[in-house]
Amino acid sequence: MALKTLVKINSVNNLSDARYCAGMMVDQIGFSMNPDRKEYVSPELFKEITGWIAGVKIVGEFEDMNADEIIKALPSYGLDLVQVNSLKVASELCGYNQPIIFSVDVSKTDPRGLQGLLEEAAEYAKFILIDNSEEAVSEDVLQIVSNCSDQLPIILGTGISPKNVNEIVDRHHFKGIALKGSDEIKPGLKDYDQIADILEEIETEE
Repeated sequence: MALKTLVKINSVNNLSDARYCAGMMVDQIGFSMNPDRKEYVSPELFKEITGWIAGVKIVGEFEDMNADEIIKALPSYGLDLVQVNSLKVASELCGYNQPIIFSVDVSKTDPRGLQGLLEEAAEYAKFILIDNSEEAVSEDVLQIVSNCSDQLPIILGTGISPKNVNEIVDRHHFKGIALKGSDEIKPGLKDYDQIADILEEIETEE
């Protein structure tokens, strides 16, 4: 079994999600490294979770932390990629041999400057994650992102459902998609319907 595109799972904060997603052959699992976020994963919990999974890239989601804070935190985690949302921070981290995912919240970005931002981000980032803190994204924004995906390493992290995921994967040139983890109902008990339905749609026999 495999998935027909790269899949990143955002903001994982429990072992149940991590083990399930690793078993489903996702490519990247992200953990919030920002103590101000409710999804924050401490170094102790991070080691406990990642000690049980293998075969996936581990992403540290630092988001709006500054470069000094990130550099100070790095020794406490074993990471394959670092995720930030500032071009300044991305440029400052380039000398640390740590591949970067640049996260863009399109709901907070002027569409007129979006293409330029994505093109500049590609100078520093291995992947560009399109995120969205609002419920819907305008068609104009989606068109800009789709057009840029022909040339840039874009992971789409918004507007994905079981009904449209195959169309997104088959008709566009995104490097992959991103889905969001969720809290456990109680330790060891999870409802995987939201993630599972999408992953099952893009399973292949390869």
